[in-house]
Amino acid sequence: MRLMLEPEVAAMAAVNATYKDCQKLAELQQKVEDCIYAGKDHLQADIQFHTQIAKCSKNKVVYKLMEIIVTGIPVFVEATQNSFAVDSVEQHRSIARAIQSGDSVGARCAMITHLNHNRELILKTCS
Repeated sequence: MRLMLEPEVAAMAAVNATYKDCQKLAELQQKVEDCIYAGKDHLQADIQFHTQIAKCSKNKVVYKLMEIIVTGIPVFVEATQNSFAVDSVEQHRSIARAIQSGDSVGARCAMITHLNHNRELILKTCS
């Protein structure tokens, strides 16, 4: 479900995000990164990051859907024993940079990369 929705949400965010939206996204991206490198729980910050992307889209329906969809993030973290955390840092940076620069194609592609990497890790971990 995330692969179906989030790349398009990221593309919409790149087109519609305000400067203030982008500042908040950058803060949350940094918060995730700081938690990961400090060995702290980054789950809530990760959820906030993905939810902020939906806010940046300026689509209220998408935002409401994202509130439900991000509930899958803890399941992923548990299934993979959080082994993906460090990989997600650069992927989150790529997503945030594309949105901040208004690059909708780049945002879509960065989100696809991020989610597909998640998918591959789940398949590897659970098989």
